[in-house]
Amino acid sequence: MFQVLTKIKDIRAVEQDLKAVYQKHRHISFYTPVYVIASFEHFLAEDKRNELFFIINKIKNEITHYIPWYIDSNKTLRFIFDKHTDYCSCIGPEMNFSMLKELAKLIIDNPAIRQVELENLLPDDLLLNSFKHFLGLGTVISCYNNHSFIASSSSGDFFSYLKSNEKSELRRVQKKNETYHFEVFDGEKAFPKKQIQLLRDQMIANKSRNIDFFDVKFVTFSELLYNTGELEIFSKWDMEKLISASLVLKNDQYGFRMVWIDLYADIQFINLSAYIDYIHYLEQSTSLVFSFGRGSYDYKAKNFQPVLQNLYNLRYSKSKFNFFFSHYQGIKQFGKRLIREKK
Repeated sequence: MFQVLTKIKDIRAVEQDLKAVYQKHRHISFYTPVYVIASFEHFLAEDKRNELFFIINKIKNEITHYIPWYIDSNKTLRFIFDKHTDYCSCIGPEMNFSMLKELAKLIIDNPAIRQVELENLLPDDLLLNSFKHFLGLGTVISCYNNHSFIASSSSGDFFSYLKSNEKSELRRVQKKNETYHFEVFDGEKAFPKKQIQLLRDQMIANKSRNIDFFDVKFVTFSELLYNTGELEIFSKWDMEKLISASLVLKNDQYGFRMVWIDLYADIQFINLSAYIDYIHYLEQSTSLVFSFGRGSYDYKAKNFQPVLQNLYNLRYSKSKFNFFFSHYQGIKQFGKRLIREKK
């Protein structure tokens, strides 16, 4: 039976049960209880119009699933911290037909929900593939982004599929940056907060990022994830100066690593060089998947030739006349295309 938790204290009360559910979860997700609670408190709770709509499912008093949703100030149901969460999903085993039907009914019957916007859904996501049916008219599914990844071979090699000349190009990049020191922060060392903030300020100063990039709240949130073992950092240093840092979210149950945030100085190939070093570092482990996160950036696609997979957005409006909301992504992408063609 589904229950809706509307207060953080209620989620904290079952945090250990939620942790057990996550540890059994065998799909790509970083929605641990720590991530959910901390992201809501850091980024959403200050706007009192945001209301938790955290779903748990119980069978014989045992929590089997959870869905980290909230209702935003526009009365839209969405995943917590979806703007910065690459793979949004329900946590738990696959739901059956009747469970999905009941879940959709919870949404339809709740007057506080006017709209639904579910971002960053993988192609095989059950919500993506069932809600079109259960929510019915007013549901629009669109694809406006993707993600990319590579997987290690049985021998642990991530680059076994590359041709010899393509591997030589990676070695050339490494040679160009061989004077810089590579280091992984995996939780044993202190979070390099000061150095990261200095590198962030440098990126803002040279206008490669805007003033809101990786602000104090985001740094604090990242430090919390690091200290709880959910995030690690691979980095490059010029003596004592940090010149590249990539924050990586970890899902050990799925054998998954995903680059979440990149910071780097204006040095040719420095970010790419750090990626190569880190991927070789991961080859010490077995059966891992390394994700480059959302967006198929040219330099990553060209050098690593990853698997590309679409991500989807599901929008639903209870109003039959809310055409703009339901078709927002299509209108937005069309507008961007017009602007590019005019330039």
